[in-house]
Amino acid sequence: MKSIRHNTIYLVASNSLQVGLGLVLSIYLARFFEEKEIFGKYQQLFIIINFLVSFSSGIPMGLSYFFGTYLDYTSRIQIYKRFWWSMFFLSLALGGIIFLFNPILADFFKNNYFREYSILFCGLLTLKIINSYYLQYCLTRGKLQFYFFVIITEFILTIVLITAISRFNLQIKDILTGLILISLTKLIVFGSNSLLVFKIKGPIILSKKEFEYILPMIAISMASLLTLYTDKFMISSILNPESFAEYQVGAFSIPFIGIITGSVVTALIPALAKLKSEGNISEIKNQLRNATIKTSLFLVPILIYCIILGPHLITTLYTENYKDSGYIFQIYTASYLLTVIAFSAVMNAIGLQKWVLLNTIINLILNIILNLILIPKYGNFGAVYATLASTYLGYFLPIYLLKKQISVNFLEYFPFRFYFKILLLSTALALIILYLMNHYNLNKWYSFIAAVPFYIIILTFAADKSIFDINKIINRIKKIGGK
Repeated sequence: MKSIRHNTIYLVASNSLQVGLGLVLSIYLARFFEEKEIFGKYQQLFIIINFLVSFSSGIPMGLSYFFGTYLDYTSRIQIYKRFWWSMFFLSLALGGIIFLFNPILADFFKNNYFREYSILFCGLLTLKIINSYYLQYCLTRGKLQFYFFVIITEFILTIVLITAISRFNLQIKDILTGLILISLTKLIVFGSNSLLVFKIKGPIILSKKEFEYILPMIAISMASLLTLYTDKFMISSILNPESFAEYQVGAFSIPFIGIITGSVVTALIPALAKLKSEGNISEIKNQLRNATIKTSLFLVPILIYCIILGPHLITTLYTENYKDSGYIFQIYTASYLLTVIAFSAVMNAIGLQKWVLLNTIINLILNIILNLILIPKYGNFGAVYATLASTYLGYFLPIYLLKKQISVNFLEYFPFRFYFKILLLSTALALIILYLMNHYNLNKWYSFIAAVPFYIIILTFAADKSIFDINKIINRIKKIGGK
């Protein structure tokens, strides 16, 4: 297998390209369809697709795990066949179930597209689930460069589709057909490079050991996904597609959050697990505190900037038609302010995996209850209030468990002074940018242009412990002035 650094580069590049692709298509269609209802109905189709693709991810993740577990060549090669066919059968099963339940989905979401485009919708769902297998396949086979090439091809084809939508005024049926053709092209290209799957002799069904590993992962994934999608499902059922369109645009997860926190979690789990086995609790505290400092430094400025300039950012991309989405985006982004602490990494590393699942389930139930209470009264804002409240209430159990299990208080691993230094500095600078934009009536695109120097300034000053040293500040000013 290729080096971790080599894999990381291609994984980050591929994931960033796919996130960017989804964002570009979403922005274009929101502008193309003047009626929010049409865009909302289209987006509802894709929350079902994205939900089920994520749900199916337990199988390819299992492939990666057992590739590392099985040491002999034959066993490693045979798992590709079993896992591919399992993914194929699951995609057909989920596609078939959704096809049968499309009338129910249409009533639940108040969305006739589930009935009208049921075959296209289920076909696209099936293809996307199968294609999700190939990331882990390419990773374990050392073919991430090829995987990146396929993603670039998908990006180019999607840009061609967007051009066709604009030029020929394509409608939902044509767009879904175009997306199916793109997914089918991906499958053919991937398949032509993985014929090994069909040539290997051996069973096509997962072994008992493999099932026992995958099923708990699917259960945890399902609980996490339901928590993540609760607000979206309930907005759709209680309100309407137009409201969903506004909420979906505003409830946008900033890609940098997943990239930064995911990198930290990946690095922390093995290190903390080793320290726990050695009984080195003080070093666990130090490692977690250092990780939180680094994450805060890179993440908090992004969050604060989006919270303060959220309406400018959203309306610049999606037009004034989605002004309320900008306010939703502000509140929704505020729910991520404590993601700088890698609670899940610590809990998994010290043997509290079951508590992670329990906390997720508790958070899910709380989220549902709050949504049921707040959405009828406050509409879209009720959903985002529920998300904000359930997210922060969900931190109490991890904080309590860490104190009980390894006798570490919250302030021992949370860098209070450093965190608030960055918070206050970011807030002050973002407010200055907001004031200048409003006072001089600047074009809203400047909110994106100003983000770059904003981030550089925060990183430069916040990382320097002498930031509040008056004498050093004066010396900096003198140097800038050439004195």
